[in-house]
Amino acid sequence: MARLLSSVKGHEDRIRRLLQNASENHLAPTLLFLGPSGIGKKKVALGLAQALFCEVSREAYGSCPSCLRLEKGQHENLLVIEPDGVQIKIEQVRAIQDFTRLKLLGKARVTIIDEAQAMTVQAANTLLKILEEPPPHTYFILISSQEGGVLPTLRSRSRIVRFAPLSFQETNTDPDLASEKVRQVSYDVLKKILQGDRFEALASLPLLTKEKESSLSTIQCWQRLVRDAWFTKLEIGPLLNPAQESLARDLGRMDFSTLDRLAQESFQLEKDIHANVDRTLLFETFCRGIHGMD
Repeated sequence: MARLLSSVKGHEDRIRRLLQNASENHLAPTLLFLGPSGIGKKKVALGLAQALFCEVSREAYGSCPSCLRLEKGQHENLLVIEPDGVQIKIEQVRAIQDFTRLKLLGKARVTIIDEAQAMTVQAANTLLKILEEPPPHTYFILISSQEGGVLPTLRSRSRIVRFAPLSFQETNTDPDLASEKVRQVSYDVLKKILQGDRFEALASLPLLTKEKESSLSTIQCWQRLVRDAWFTKLEIGPLLNPAQESLARDLGRMDFSTLDRLAQESFQLEKDIHANVDRTLLFETFCRGIHGMD
C-alpha cells in the first residue's frame, strides 16, 4: 500500500477536514500550510495531492496506478517547487505557469511550493497573477514555517491551514524526525545552560549542528519546551512534552518578557538555519544569549 497520509503522525483533524472538503468539491484552489518545520506539512500536502489524483476514492487508498505513481514521485500532474539555494526564483514560478498551461490528463493538477517564504518578491508577484485565475481542477499548496515571510497578498489569496507542533509521543514515534539521542542532547544543553555550565553546553553543540535536520529538530524541541514553560507558569495544560516537565518549570522561572524574547529568538534561529547561515555560529550565539537571560 502506498497511502502517504497513513504515515503522517498527528494532524488528524486537519487531514479529516481537508479530505472532506476535497470529497465535497469545496477545497480551496490555494492552500497555505503554516506550522513549525519538521512536523509533516509537506507529507500532508503530498497525501492530499494523492487523494485528489486517486482513481478509486478521495480517501486515497494507495493501491491504484495514480497513487503508486505519486508515491514514487513520478506523477505527471504534480509539480513540487523548493528553494534553489536559499531562494525560490522567478524562473521556478514561470515553470509553474508552463505547468498549468498543459492539457490536464486526469482528475486534478497540484503544485506544491515548499518553503514559500523563500520566494523572491518578483517570484511571489508572478505567482500571485497565476493564483488570481487558476485553471479548473488546479490546486496550489504553499508550505511555510514563517507566516510573516509570505507576502500578505499571497496570504489573502490562500486558505490558511495551521498545523500545531507534534506532541512528544508523536515526535518520539516518527522515524523522520530527530533521533532520541539528538533530542536528549538538546535537553541536556538547555539544562546545562540553566545550571550555569555554559562551556559544557557549548561542547555538546557539534552533535546538534552537524546536520541541518538535527539543528531544526533541536530548535523545535526547544520551542516546545518554551511553550510548556508558559503553560507551567500559567498553571494550564496539557504539556507537549510531559516527560520534560521539570526542565519546563526551570525554564518557566524566567519572567514573561524574557520567555517571549527567547521564543522570538528561537524562531529567528530557525529562519537563519533555513537561510543556510553557519549553524555552529548561530547555536553558539543563541546559547550565550540564553545564558545571559537566566
